[in-house]
Amino acid sequence: MHLLTLLLVMLFALVIAYYLLCERRQIGRHLLLMLPVSWREAFLSACLGCKNALMSYLSGVLKTSLFVFVATLTGLFLLGINDALLLSVFMGILEVFPYIGPILASVPILLTALGQGFGQAVLALIVVIAVQQIEGNFVTPYFTASSTSIKPLSALIGVFVLGSLMGLWGVVLAIPLIVTVRSVLWSIRSAVIMMKPS
Repeated sequence: MHLLTLLLVMLFALVIAYYLLCERRQIGRHLLLMLPVSWREAFLSACLGCKNALMSYLSGVLKTSLFVFVATLTGLFLLGINDALLLSVFMGILEVFPYIGPILASVPILLTALGQGFGQAVLALIVVIAVQQIEGNFVTPYFTASSTSIKPLSALIGVFVLGSLMGLWGVVLAIPLIVTVRSVLWSIRSAVIMMKPS
């Protein structure tokens, strides 16, 4: 019964999300009209800031996932690991989940490589660790951190806190929520500074 309720809630959420996306401009206009005139510019600035920050974050995440996919595929292919393409796709997809995704994705790689011998499993583990080190130290700071300017400690604390409160959804949504909240606060701050009489 619990599973059926969960499926119905998810279906309802998808239907509502679809209609909200279809009518987003009209909803935005109505929301804007409900605000006092003095707040409208700040609201529009906050919305634009959120959109830009989230698009930058998503672009960085997709580029990072693509790098992890290509690098893992190259390493596993050179080692002759069976199903290298499928395992690399899995690694690239789970790269979206900060911190826990790469750990979860490395388990099937190690199990598949172990079937080909202990030496192959060790080499596959070295490939996974090397790709993750390159991704964590060079690729992510270049693509994601530079576009969102979030400090790694802030990201780690956000993932830990929201992961503890919301489980897997908290882990997935932590960094986008941090980016969004920071963008809204910056927009409100700039609007308040602009509204102050000189």
